[in-house]
Amino acid sequence: MPDLARSSTSYRADIDGLRAIAVLVVMFYHAHLPGFGGGFLGVDIFFVISGFLITGIIAGEIANGSFSIIGFYDRRARRILPALFATLLLTAIGGWAMMLPGDLRVLGQSIVATVAFANNILLWKTSGYFDIVNDFKPLVHTWSLAVEEQYYLFIPLLMALLSGPRFRARALFAMGALSLASFAIAVIDAERAPVSDFLMLSSRLWEIGAGSLVSLALRERSAALPRAPLLSALGLAMILGSIALLGETLSAPNWATLIPVIGTCLLLGAHAPAGPVARLLGTPPLRAIGLISYSAYLLHQPLFAFIRLTSLAEPAPRVMAATIPLILAVAALFWWVIERPFRDRRRIGRRALVAMLASAAGALLALGFAFHLSDGALGRFGWVKQADPGSMPTAEKAYNEATYRYLEKGTAPDRRRPLLLVFGNSFARDFINMIDEQWGRGTFDIRLRSDQCDTESAALDRRLAMNATLVVFGSGAGLGPTTCYIEQARSMRQAGARHIVILGTKGFAFNNGPALAMLGAGKTPMVIPIDHVRAASIAARRVDWGADYADIYGRIADAQGRVPVLTPEGKIISTDGRHLTQAGARWLGPILLADRAFDPLRVALSRTNRSAVPPIR
Repeated sequence: MPDLARSSTSYRADIDGLRAIAVLVVMFYHAHLPGFGGGFLGVDIFFVISGFLITGIIAGEIANGSFSIIGFYDRRARRILPALFATLLLTAIGGWAMMLPGDLRVLGQSIVATVAFANNILLWKTSGYFDIVNDFKPLVHTWSLAVEEQYYLFIPLLMALLSGPRFRARALFAMGALSLASFAIAVIDAERAPVSDFLMLSSRLWEIGAGSLVSLALRERSAALPRAPLLSALGLAMILGSIALLGETLSAPNWATLIPVIGTCLLLGAHAPAGPVARLLGTPPLRAIGLISYSAYLLHQPLFAFIRLTSLAEPAPRVMAATIPLILAVAALFWWVIERPFRDRRRIGRRALVAMLASAAGALLALGFAFHLSDGALGRFGWVKQADPGSMPTAEKAYNEATYRYLEKGTAPDRRRPLLLVFGNSFARDFINMIDEQWGRGTFDIRLRSDQCDTESAALDRRLAMNATLVVFGSGAGLGPTTCYIEQARSMRQAGARHIVILGTKGFAFNNGPALAMLGAGKTPMVIPIDHVRAASIAARRVDWGADYADIYGRIADAQGRVPVLTPEGKIISTDGRHLTQAGARWLGPILLADRAFDPLRVALSRTNRSAVPPIR
């Protein structure tokens, strides 16, 4: 029988090469480079590698009687925490210098959650329509570290319990059962709960477990598998093919994720040192990147996020790509200055390690709580809150969601007021806010239907539409023409609806950080919004809607396709680039409602003889 510990844990250059591929495709994905829409699968590859190596180390130590749970956590702490804590400190400094209060407050929460290895739970609990876009979250990527660390909490204990006679058989059975259960959760939750499916250990354990099963299976193997070079090549092809072809169609682990996971297992299990795949992955450049892959993974997202946070327009892919060599250079410095010394027990003993890491963790927790409790160090931008209270993200969200009071409850229409029937999501609620700011709350009997494509309520919708002064459809930026809108509009027209308007898309700054800096200077900057806003607006104009179409973007854009991010009074129009602040609703309302499509509202108001209602401004 071969040396079990050495056969499963000896250095393999091809694994460093595989790490290099995994970290590079993740960086390419987060940089939004064309052709790497499936680059997020690099994380799945890392999970399989981690399960393979960690299980191999533990199994080898159990076999030779040297396994220690304390020793296991000592190695994990040396491997993970020093570089992570250094990254968190640098990110906190960058956040203080570049982030708006709302963003910095969220960063503080992420720092605390990352130190506690629970950022995946935080992201799951705080996910929502108004959540900060992931591209602007410097620590969004640490969810994967949380998954691994949560796995490390129980795997050494489980292996210790399984040690003894027939350890390998018991471990294979236990990991196989856990992996099957986790895969079942992943498949079930892929549609039912995609956010938790993507982030939580329960639906990711099977990927780590797949690597563990390969490692345990290899312990009885004394020679390479038949046709190992061919199987390795197939594994690499499955990995690269899934990255290139699955793309954005795969948003959570499900059946399709088996392709890169099985490919990684094949590559790890069918190791042929002299084969072409092993030689390719073992080339010096890939080995070097693989060696620094952990620090590169830690550093890339904060740098990408800060580049975007300081840009009024989305940075070009070439700009983001140009930062990758810098990331690798800093990662190499991290490896030399931080990772290597902390891994050396002769240089840093266990007591010194615990003292340093505990002090660093305490300082980071205090800093994270300070960012959170101070509302993102609002004192730095206190003048902004005084001049424009609605510019705070929480204020914008509350302002938009207050329109839920208009949700349709099945009550009879109020014949004393014109009936306005509105279908859609938060963009439709923006329209309601424009109406209320323009003519005053209570002027119209407004009925909001959140799901504009709910066929179960079609009969009620048609009855309301027959009595409505105006029916309005509105939804998010970039959706463009939808079959649902056209079918609904035609159905309501046939039911007797007199006037139907479909709202065009809208969008403002890619990021308002630089715009906010201009607020105190009395400037009104113009920016080109996210490309899909313009594309959707142009495409929508060519559609026969069977209704009036109100082109919002066309009304607010100048000849160069730019839109303002501040009102003429210097107020923020939208803190997230999509939804309106109260100042934004007051500014956009008169512009949009001047469209002839909304003449029925003005006519209805004149007939109600409501002298207290101000005219359109």
